[in-house]
Amino acid sequence: MRRARIGLFAAIYTICAVFFAVAFFDRYWRHRDCFNDLGRCFVSAEDGVYTTSAFVWAPMAILCALLAIFALWRFFRARRIAG
Repeated sequence: MRRARIGLFAAIYTICAVFFAVAFFDRYWRHRDCFNDLGRCFVSAEDGVYTTSAFVWAPMAILCALLAIFALWRFFRARRIAG
């Protein structure tokens, strides 16, 4: 039962890491050359305004990825110990 819970957390952390990485790429990385002195970027083709504050998605993606790696390490370690 413990192994299943660890595996579930690993899956959740992995999904969150992918979600935050996609959000970072879409909201910040694609437009990183467009930002002005105020930290804003207007894309007329999409009618969108992007800000440099979207960088906050990167640390959250890294944190979730590290948690996923740790959970996967514990998952495989528990598997090796149990059997």
